[in-house]
Amino acid sequence: MLNNLQAITKNEFSYQLKSGIVWVIALILIALCIVNYHNKYNNAIQNYELFTQTKDNMEADGYDIEKELQKTPEIKKEGGTEVIENVLAYDYNNLVSSLIPFQFKDALSNTFEWLSFVFFPIIFALYGLITATYDYHYKTIKMKAVTFSFKNIFIGKILAMSLYALLIIILLIIITYGTHYIYRTLLISQLPYNEFASSIPASNSHSLWIVMFALSVMLLFAIFGMSIGFIVKSALIPAIILLVFNFMIPILGVYDPRNLLANFGHQLFNFQGNFQLFSPKPVPLVEAGAAITLSFLILTLLSFFISNQQSKYVK
Repeated sequence: MLNNLQAITKNEFSYQLKSGIVWVIALILIALCIVNYHNKYNNAIQNYELFTQTKDNMEADGYDIEKELQKTPEIKKEGGTEVIENVLAYDYNNLVSSLIPFQFKDALSNTFEWLSFVFFPIIFALYGLITATYDYHYKTIKMKAVTFSFKNIFIGKILAMSLYALLIIILLIIITYGTHYIYRTLLISQLPYNEFASSIPASNSHSLWIVMFALSVMLLFAIFGMSIGFIVKSALIPAIILLVFNFMIPILGVYDPRNLLANFGHQLFNFQGNFQLFSPKPVPLVEAGAAITLSFLILTLLSFFISNQQSKYVK
């Protein structure tokens, strides 16, 4: 059995590599990582320019800059308009907030806080759908069933996806640190970073937990997509439903997977950048983890038993 499992896993691994599925996923995620850092860099530069302009104007008007920076910024509503009081302190706080992502310890947080909640669920669910259904699409399923048991095919696909998820996350870690270094260097060349460093709060990011969470999201949604694909045996309709559910349907309750994952998100990430995760309905993390794991496990087992009983698959 182990030899057959190793053979089918190698077969799936090789096919996905040659077909370009994982290359496309990797390139998309790398591009998103770089775009994310570019946006953070531009945001920091714009905030610095705005702060400098406000400071210069107030100095010209005779304001005591040090005194103004000690004030607490306030936003008041007058009619339908928001009025910012103590605008210099407001601009300064915005600048400091935009510099937080350029601390070394926040490098992985910058990438995975965005990808884990916006892109990993849909990309890896689609990856799982494609993995489950390409044998039907290319009429190779009966040929595989002659050589391998359905259980080995099912587990082999999961193992191949798991290996690729691990390789992709390692690649993203390398790209993240490289991109972080480049944009931090550019930032320091464009503004006096050290002048504001003492105001930047110390990072409390936990890189290991962040990587484990990101990898878990990848695997959960890849297996979820694969399970749906085996049941439906088509990628198109489930893909449309997944896109609509992920981007258009509001949170359906406490035990909506998006709400459960968001509880973990606010424990792991500070969301200081452009992406702000919604505030979830609180659920204890142990309960949230158990609910997610149990739901995905039930779906996976259900998919296995339904597909295993379909004679057109195993004959």
